[in-house]
Amino acid sequence: MTQQQIPADQARPETWPLTRSSSGLPAPELLTRYLDARGTLRLHLHGIGEPLTHAEGREHALRELRYGAALRDELDNLWFGRWDAAWAALCAGAEFAMVAAAMDVSTEALRAGLVEWADRQRGVRERHPTLGIGEEQYREVLRLIGEWA
Repeated sequence: MTQQQIPADQARPETWPLTRSSSGLPAPELLTRYLDARGTLRLHLHGIGEPLTHAEGREHALRELRYGAALRDELDNLWFGRWDAAWAALCAGAEFAMVAAAMDVSTEALRAGLVEWADRQRGVRERHPTLGIGEEQYREVLRLIGEWA
């Protein structure tokens, strides 16, 4: 691939997305772009197909790293979001051990994750009054976690 074949919006590293929120790309698109860059670079590194110039190799390597970082950020957000589901399951009557098993974590890890989740949710409320949980809800979460664990 020559520099002319790289889409204009991706030609310079400073225009590549650092995170999903800055790129606006959904996770499947990030994954596709990451795998495309990775595949092209791996073929080149193994001497398969048309050789890349140093500049082309650099562009594919940097693109793989950037999209990889964006995917990591997206997965971090998804991973943290699972605590909402854990809390919802518990509030709907699921047993603490059952939720831990569904998440493939220990009950201690579930407790620690929910405490971190509650801390973050309280911080969200401080910044955005209609989101997250308030102080009273926060204390209730901690009380219930203590009872369940």
